[in-house]
Amino acid sequence: MRYLMLFLGLAMPFVPTPSPCAKERNPALRKLVDESNEVFLANVLKTSPRKAIEGARDTVVLEVKECLKGDLKKKQKVEIYYHLLWKDTTKWILEDKKFETEKEYVVFTTSSYSDHEKKTRYELTDRWLSVQKSHPKLIEEIKTKHNKPLKSDR
Repeated sequence: MRYLMLFLGLAMPFVPTPSPCAKERNPALRKLVDESNEVFLANVLKTSPRKAIEGARDTVVLEVKECLKGDLKKKQKVEIYYHLLWKDTTKWILEDKKFETEKEYVVFTTSSYSDHEKKTRYELTDRWLSVQKSHPKLIEEIKTKHNKPLKSDR
C-alpha cells in the first residue's frame, strides 16, 4: 500500500489538466493573416518564371475563387510580381515554383494603391509562407479562427 501511495504521489504531476487560459491553435497562421490585407483562394491562370540575377522573376495572374479576408471579389483577376531565389549558386538550382498553372492556392498578400499607375499593386506578405496549397482545414481555420479579433484585441 505504501508503494502504491508513493507511485501515485510521483505520478500526479504528469496527469494532464486543462489549461486555465485557452491557447491559440496556430499563432504563426494568425500572424500571417494579421499582416495580410488580402487572403484569398485563387486559381492560377498564368505563370512563367524567367531567369534573372537573383534567380527568377514572374508576374503570376490569379483568379479569385473566394475571398477569405479583404475586399477582393469572386472572379477578379490579380497580378502579383515575385521572385524565386537560387537554392544553390554553385549548381544554379532554383527554389521550387510557387505557382503552377491551373492549380488552386491560398494566397496571403499586402496591397497598396499606386496613384502613378492608377491601380492596386499586390505583393506576397511573406516570401516563403504566402502561397499555400489549397486545403479545406486551412481555409476553415482562416475563416473561423483567424479572420476575427481575439477577445484580448477588442
